[in-house]
Amino acid sequence: MRRSFISIQVKAAIGLLLISLLFLLNAFFIHLYSQKVLNIFQKNDTFKGRIISRLYEFRARVVQSNLHTTHWIFRSKDLSNKLTLRNLHENELTATKIDLQQISSQLDKEGNFELSQQISDIIRKVDTLITTQKNIMQILNAEEDYEDPIKRFEAETLLTSKATPLGNEVTERLGQIIHQERLARNQLRQQIGEQIQFIKNLQIIIAIVVLGISLFLWQFSVRQITQPVQEINATLSKLSIGEIPPPINQLANDELGDICNAVNQLIKGLSKLSEFALQIGSGNYEVHYEKLSDKDVLGASLLTMRDNLKRIAQEDARRNWANEGAAKFADILRANSHSIAQLTRVVLSELIKYIEANQGCFFVIHREEHSNAEPVMIMMAIYAWGRHRIREKTVKWGEGLIGQAWAEKDILFLTEIPHNYIEIGSGLGQANPKNIVVVPLIFNQEVYGVIELASFEILPQYKVDFLKRIGENIAATLAATFANERTQRLLRETQATTEQLRIQEEEMRQNLEELIATQEQSSRNVAMARASSEAYEKIIESLPIAFMEINAEGYILKINSKLTQLTGYPREYIVGTNIARFVKQFNLLTFRAGEMRLQEVLRRDRSTVAVQVSVSKISEEEYVVFLMEADDKTRKEQQAHREVEGLKQVQKQS
Repeated sequence: MRRSFISIQVKAAIGLLLISLLFLLNAFFIHLYSQKVLNIFQKNDTFKGRIISRLYEFRARVVQSNLHTTHWIFRSKDLSNKLTLRNLHENELTATKIDLQQISSQLDKEGNFELSQQISDIIRKVDTLITTQKNIMQILNAEEDYEDPIKRFEAETLLTSKATPLGNEVTERLGQIIHQERLARNQLRQQIGEQIQFIKNLQIIIAIVVLGISLFLWQFSVRQITQPVQEINATLSKLSIGEIPPPINQLANDELGDICNAVNQLIKGLSKLSEFALQIGSGNYEVHYEKLSDKDVLGASLLTMRDNLKRIAQEDARRNWANEGAAKFADILRANSHSIAQLTRVVLSELIKYIEANQGCFFVIHREEHSNAEPVMIMMAIYAWGRHRIREKTVKWGEGLIGQAWAEKDILFLTEIPHNYIEIGSGLGQANPKNIVVVPLIFNQEVYGVIELASFEILPQYKVDFLKRIGENIAATLAATFANERTQRLLRETQATTEQLRIQEEEMRQNLEELIATQEQSSRNVAMARASSEAYEKIIESLPIAFMEINAEGYILKINSKLTQLTGYPREYIVGTNIARFVKQFNLLTFRAGEMRLQEVLRRDRSTVAVQVSVSKISEEEYVVFLMEADDKTRKEQQAHREVEGLKQVQKQS
């Protein structure tokens, strides 16, 4: 189809231009006509107003002059009146008369000879009136003139016979002219109103003409624009409810044709988007879609949605992978927790397979009991490791990657591996790994082991996070396995110690009987020597062990020098102090006669010493306490007894 010569934009512009031109012409001619009418009205109305104003003013001056002339005759003493009358004659009437003469001349120019003649006649009569009034003023010019009856009569005669009638005539004639001019002015205003009404009617007529032209243009637009727009609207309505209609047949080669092409492009794009969305809904996140343009917001949003769904699916897969791995290794840890060697070997092997690494080793912490040596890491398991690396079985804190991960308590993730640091070998050759991950096994802020893994591929972050997560479980299992093995070892050692203690028990019993007999004898000696203070002091000083005498509340009454040597405190500091200050957890009421207890004594230097303590009652309110420093053998026997009792309790609870 041949493209229209005039586009829709040009058509609309021409129509708008025509309507605008009509309105402009209408406004222009109405403005000219209105301005002309208004100028004439303003000129005439202003001139009429000036005439009426001057006539009013002239009439008022005439009336005032008549009044003041009368006062001139009958008020001889009124000087202000005389001054006012002279001012009227010389200034005000003269000025008004000059304005009226100018108005009369202008009326002659405009052709209003009648009004001009009337004003000229009035001016002449006013001149006559002024002359008469001046004659009266001349007759009664001095005060002595008022005393002359003839002059007074002459003045009154001029006033009544000439001045007053002439003034009344002028006043009447001025009133008639004023009335006449007011009627003319009102008539002029009425004519102006008629002209304004004519202008309004003209505007209505022009508006009707413009409306007719607009209707014609509308009819033209219906034929040229409405039909294509209706079809486009129908197509867009289907699109608005989600339906994808067939493409529109091109109706014109103007702007509407361009709109049809744009709608067809939209339909094509929506069809592609629908197919793209169906592919995403079916789980195909690799489907390709090319945006319609850089500003394709919907396409960009769907691409973003696809990427987000793809990311969520990957995250779900990784989360499921991690959860399955956690469950799998929980079973492995539970099944192999009886042995450190078995546990490390199985865990390392399964862990390398699960995260798809290629090589690894498993170090666990080792501490020497009853030794101040620093703990070290010992290699317990390896997977596909070279022989030159197997020799390095022990690692100290902070030494190498293992020791560094142990010291920092954090994963080491290396991607730049030195050339000869490690090699992964097979039957076909050897190659350096691309990634090394060192995972410390931490439980309750304590490192129990370290796992080092090597891989040809860089491990993704979710696998590193899985290693952190599973590392805590492995560390907890190691801690439990360490505790179990230590408990079993202690149990075996305790059983051996128990047998040895049974043999030594008889010997201890005999020693205790001899000690008790010695203490009883010492108590009897103390009781007998209390009668003599000097003998009593000698006896307690001669005792081979530490001695103190206390009252029922535990306050120390007497001591011997062995006690000061034992505690390191001077005698004056100890006497008067409660025994609980020196002997930890001492309770007088719990001691039985002949009983020996192993307790600790606090020394002056804040250290403690183990002693055998026995108590004997010498009166209702006084007791003697014997303290004998225990040897290493006795202490070990007592400690062994306590450990045996503790293990028995643990076994009962188990």
